[in-house]
Parts: sequence; structure tokens; C-alpha cells
Amino acid sequence: MRWITFSLMMALLPLSASVIDSSAHGFTVKHEVVLSATPEEAYKAFSENVGSWWNGDHTFSGNAESMVFMESCLCEIWGEDRQNKVEHMRMVNVQPPMMMRMQGGLGPLQGMAVAGSMTISFQESESGTQVTMVYTVGGYYPQGLAFLAVPVDGVLGEQMQRFQQFVESRRNE
Repeated sequence: MRWITFSLMMALLPLSASVIDSSAHGFTVKHEVVLSATPEEAYKAFSENVGSWWNGDHTFSGNAESMVFMESCLCEIWGEDRQNKVEHMRMVNVQPPMMMRMQGGLGPLQGMAVAGSMTISFQESESGTQVTMVYTVGGYYPQGLAFLAVPVDGVLGEQMQRFQQFVESRRNE
């Protein structure tokens, strides 16, 4: 999967400002974007159009359109008769249009003895809506988890930028 190559490449970069903390046992990353949209519009764009803004390079299928939010998960479904399925994260707290919380390991984290919790909040601001994503991962991996903080931060930062561009481009149509 392309995520792993990107992760190894990104591990050589210095600690990002959006990495809140990192240690051998885990890390936390945080990203914020402000959208000129209402919380309802932002939440809907995030939850109903993930395949339109997610980068296909960070999927198992190689196709962002395979990404969907289903009732209980952020899943990827593809192939003939849609027989291939990956549950990237499980929905554990959904409060439209204010927030959603998911648990799980993205990309290579899925195969490690780790737990991840991601909270995405949609808060009205003077400029529209502030969307904040916080992803905390903890657990065990023989090489430690600190080296994954920067690559995971890079991937999630890119996804948030793509989400912002998607929402803003739709508003300008």
C-alpha cells in the first residue's frame, strides 16, 4: 500500500507543529480548518462525500471513491460485487452536525497492537465553521510508535486540506 512508502519517507522529516505529542507508546495529532460554510453543510460534506475529497493514494483499493461513511464505520468497499471491504474506523459517537468520534487504526496502524481515537468537531465561527480533527493513537509496536506521528500527521493534514478545498470549491460553484 502506498501509505507505507509515504510513511517511511515522512518519518525522516522534523516533528510537525500539528503533532501535539509523541512517545514510544503513542501520539496525538491535531488539524484545524475554517470553512465558509455552516456546520450543517460542513458535516454533510465530510460525512456524505468522503470519496470526493479523500486521497486515493491512502486507500487499500487505490480509489478514493471506494471510501464511504456507513452507519457504523468509515469503510472502503470495492471490487467485483463489492466483495472487498476494509473497516478503517468504527463510529462510536455521532452527533450531527456538531461532532463525530471514531475508533481504529488507519493504514499500517491497522496491523499493529494499537488503538486510535479520532474526534472531528464542527463549530460555528465568525468566518463559518471551524473543523477540528484530533487523532490519538496508543499501544505497542516493537520499534515504538513515535516514528509514526509525523507520517500520520502528514496524511491527515493532507486529507483536511483536501476536505477544505472540496467544500470551498463547492461553495464557489
